[in-house]
Amino acid sequence: MAAFFAMMGRTIIGKYVPILLAVTVFVAANFQHSPANMLGAALLVAAPFWYVFRPTVDATTDEAPVDG
Repeated sequence: MAAFFAMMGRTIIGKYVPILLAVTVFVAANFQHSPANMLGAALLVAAPFWYVFRPTVDATTDEAPVDG
């Protein structure tokens, strides 16, 4: 959002004030680590769980086995 505001502004003040407000609201809402946590969780939690618990393909039938 701050990058979008920077492109909209025509003067230094017109760029600085919206960027300052966007960053201030982002920090005040305590979202500083949310994007980093979401990217880290996707790589370090979701991907290993997918790899470990993915369905295996039966070589004789080319179908995933049915559990149950």
